[in-house]
Amino acid sequence: NVRGAIRVARRAGRPLEVLGGYRLNLKMGFRLTLDPNARFHGMVDDAGKAAILGRAAGLLFPVRWHEPFGIAVIEAMYFGLPVFAT
Repeated sequence: NVRGAIRVARRAGRPLEVLGGYRLNLKMGFRLTLDPNARFHGMVDDAGKAAILGRAAGLLFPVRWHEPFGIAVIEAMYFGLPVFAT
């Protein structure tokens, strides 16, 4: 739900860093996100994730599917970030 996360970040007046996703997504049909407020990093390693989460204000996690575990939420809480999820 990248669109939902972009809407929330825009309303909060904050930029959005998207980890694990790409601006162009062909796996689920043609999806192109042109919003300049969103910066896509693709798949990141542990050091890259730590650097981004270390300077983040919080984690937006507006998933629209059944999330069986939620490792991203646990990682954000490890860094002391507030989590905003559905």
